[in-house]
Amino acid sequence: MDGANLPPLHALLIGIDGYSESPLHGCVNDIRAVQRLLIEELGVPAAAITTLLASNPTAAHPDPAPELAGTVAVPTHRNMVDALGRLAGREVTPGDHMLIYYSRHGSFQRMSSAQAYFEGLVPIDFEDSGLLFDLELNRLLQAIAEHGGDLSVILDCCHSAGATRDVQQIDPDRRSRNLRLPDVAPAQVEQRLRSLLRQGNGGGTPARYTVLCACHADE
Repeated sequence: MDGANLPPLHALLIGIDGYSESPLHGCVNDIRAVQRLLIEELGVPAAAITTLLASNPTAAHPDPAPELAGTVAVPTHRNMVDALGRLAGREVTPGDHMLIYYSRHGSFQRMSSAQAYFEGLVPIDFEDSGLLFDLELNRLLQAIAEHGGDLSVILDCCHSAGATRDVQQIDPDRRSRNLRLPDVAPAQVEQRLRSLLRQGNGGGTPARYTVLCACHADE
């Protein structure tokens, strides 16, 4: 495919296998496959691709394509937020294409102050940072779409559309990309979320972007 006449593409690829609890097998593979497709088939410069990876150290091949490594950061909550923020910054020119691909756990967490559960993506440091809650993610995606104008998001995880796919009940050899968090969120996480709730939806007309989820609300 000749992309010489297409606008530049910036990609953020996030994959986590190496959770301390309920580790996964295949998320890093997903990211490396997409990374190879972008570089080898679509001609995207490696410098335009940000990868946040955490391999499963018990896997036979924790990283199937180390030659594609480039600059790889650990997918902590802070690093995820920073990487998403850069897509709405000076590195991206309005009109550029942007792709975000997330492959790992999704979950929900209870907030005692709100007496409610909130869904989100699960960073590698979720025990301390909590989730990257949908309230946070939506604001970040909105900023990216408003800045660049062409954004596609792929969420390959559970709780990507308000529900859980519990495949263990169907096949014990399979594992859903959902991590159950039975405890109430840490105090600092509740404080962060309360601040987001006080801010409301931010007003304005939402920018348009495309999100592909691994499950629908009724699945």
